[in-house]
Amino acid sequence: MNAGYREDIDWLRAIAVLSVVAFHFEMPGIHGGFVGVDIFFVISGYLITGIIQAEVKEGRFSFARFYERRVRRLLPALYAMVALSAIPSFRFLLASERAEFFRSVAAVVTFTSNVFFWLQSGYFDHAAVEKPLLHTWSLAVEEQFYLALPVLVWALLRAAPKSRLALPLMLGALTAASFTLGVALMRADSSAAAFFLSPPRAWEFLLGGLVALPGMPVLRSPWTQFTVRAVALVAIAIPILSLRPGPGFPGVNALLPCIGAALYIWSGVGVPTQERPWYSHHHVVRFFGQISYSLYLWHWPLFAFARFSKASLVLETGDKVALFALTVAISYLSWRFVEQPFRLRRLAVSRHVAFGLAAASSLVLLLGSAGGLLLNQA
Repeated sequence: MNAGYREDIDWLRAIAVLSVVAFHFEMPGIHGGFVGVDIFFVISGYLITGIIQAEVKEGRFSFARFYERRVRRLLPALYAMVALSAIPSFRFLLASERAEFFRSVAAVVTFTSNVFFWLQSGYFDHAAVEKPLLHTWSLAVEEQFYLALPVLVWALLRAAPKSRLALPLMLGALTAASFTLGVALMRADSSAAAFFLSPPRAWEFLLGGLVALPGMPVLRSPWTQFTVRAVALVAIAIPILSLRPGPGFPGVNALLPCIGAALYIWSGVGVPTQERPWYSHHHVVRFFGQISYSLYLWHWPLFAFARFSKASLVLETGDKVALFALTVAISYLSWRFVEQPFRLRRLAVSRHVAFGLAAASSLVLLLGSAGGLLLNQA
């Protein structure tokens, strides 16, 4: 852990990913756990905006370095999950389902899976459980955000380097415009577009980005920090426990979890991470936060294929408990032996090698997608 590490953000990641997993595993009472994805969007917006604006102002921002970090962070574990998920697809999926699976592989590689699944059934439709890569829609939205935000922030800070208001005003205006678009789509009975597409989702990232700006006041009083965090946790818990899946989301219903996530992050700005004894329960929460990306990647295909393995297509409580334990184990291995080596440069040491490996892996998956479609037709 470095000096800038925030343990509380790993806690928030843990809340987000466990909410999503509990929702998908049909845990009683977690009706709105899908809002964990929105919490992740706010976290990503906060972290990425903070990194970009700080590096631009210090004169050390590099698009190559920024995208190298994104490649190392996102692609190795994602591509490993996609490649390994192809194996059980030949055993458990029908021909039509398998064809769609291999088409979705191409969509994942080209960062367009949100559009791909938008053109298919809705996220909350019953047929969604037949799509092992459905959850990658959120990664496509995130990747599209990463393509746009650095250019916007870099261009604005270069155009108005001494202005303290230019960046907050731009991000605020874009946040309002994106949210308005999402609400308009919901009212126009286009909830699927509001759910899957990047423009009506961008406000969630941008909300987190606003918290990262230097002009944001810092809460100095421990009592104020505690109060804001308590309010944030309540704002997050309410939708997780009370929202119901359906066409009423995102829109206005996404406000409460996103505001809660933003308040939670704000409450920890400037608060140093504490040293804790090895037996502290905080380490358990932090563990789930650290493996949250791999846990998110693996939980859905494992659930989908486990369900297909049952003649009744129904998982009992014992099945789900065992599946959760298996998911955590696989996710830890993914984090430990795939994520970390690439992020810490133990593998693909240079930028050139990292980009080359990403390009080669993308090509292999695209060829595998085409090959899978041909085998499916044979």
